[in-house]
Amino acid sequence: MKRIIYSLIFLLFSSVAILAQFSLRPQVGVNFASFDYKSVHGSVKGKTGLHFGADLQIGRPLYVQPGLSFSTTKLQIENFGDVEVSKIDVPIMIGLKLLQNDEQKAFGLRIFAGPNFAFNVSEKIDGVFTDISKDDI
Repeated sequence: MKRIIYSLIFLLFSSVAILAQFSLRPQVGVNFASFDYKSVHGSVKGKTGLHFGADLQIGRPLYVQPGLSFSTTKLQIENFGDVEVSKIDVPIMIGLKLLQNDEQKAFGLRIFAGPNFAFNVSEKIDGVFTDISKDDI
């Protein structure tokens, strides 16, 4: 019986320590595509898109940061129509916190790297495109 009580106390304290190294970070933003191109057929301009998602940061000072986000990118092509691509990004970052002041969270420095897996969810092509298909996007 003592082993069970000690085991439960150990699990309780270890779960508190694990939760102290865990943070959920929501993301909401706007994409401003800076793609401008002019040709004889017309001009191409980037339009404002949307971005939202969240990631988890697990561990300190070495951490793993998996995430999930949704974003849209839009292009307006003069005299032809619009192209809109929606995608889901799944980044898996590994990082290291170099400078961190726990008392004053005003300044910190970290480095991180990792792959970002992107999956197209939808492609919308408006207008009179004859030589561009959704497979080209």
